[in-house]
Amino acid sequence: MVSRLNARVVFLEAAADAQLMSFVPIALGAYWADLNEHLCDLVELVPPGRLDQSPEGEWGVREVARHIVGGRDHWLANSLGRERGRLPAEDADGSELQAALRGSWDRIASFLADAEALDREYEPPDGDPRYVDPPEFRGHYVAFHRLAHDVLHRAQLLDRIRDLGIEVPETIRRRPL
Repeated sequence: MVSRLNARVVFLEAAADAQLMSFVPIALGAYWADLNEHLCDLVELVPPGRLDQSPEGEWGVREVARHIVGGRDHWLANSLGRERGRLPAEDADGSELQAALRGSWDRIASFLADAEALDREYEPPDGDPRYVDPPEFRGHYVAFHRLAHDVLHRAQLLDRIRDLGIEVPETIRRRPL
């Protein structure tokens, strides 16, 4: 029997008796793991002396990679009560950034493999700005939030690589999300 999850179509100002839609859980872990490897591939494309190059007011590849790792670990530690990794140094080279992305992915994957943790209700991290969050702040939402964050910053890495005039080889090109 297929298990179904219920979610409000719209949770902003939805009446308590609003009709719910049923969804079948979808398995995204393998695609997210591939996305993480793509992030590592993109970092590897950038020569060491160009990791910080960016248009005025934008982050370079190094800072985007550090931000992805920091964002993952911020949520893992401060909302989910899990292990926090070490943020790569401000002068981290490409291989250190790749190792940090893989390490933070391993911590995310451990969370994704824990069905009870995904079903549990959490609180947003202390100190974060207030947002309109879903009425049930479960691990599934946190995972979706982190995946969306990774996808956003993958696009940012691709933009930065394009700005640097570096071509993404067909061997590592992924379909845009």
